[in-house]
Amino acid sequence: MRGARKGAGGCAILRKAFGRAAGRLVAFLDGSGPKLQG
Repeated sequence: MRGARKGAGGCAILRKAFGRAAGRLVAFLDGSGPKLQG
């Protein structure tokens, strides 16, 4: 959660921590799923 405050950097760490499953959910919610995965 601490990394989230930093911004994009925090998101990257959170994604790795939760895994691809969480990454897809977060990306989908952000509406940038294809862009982030691509």
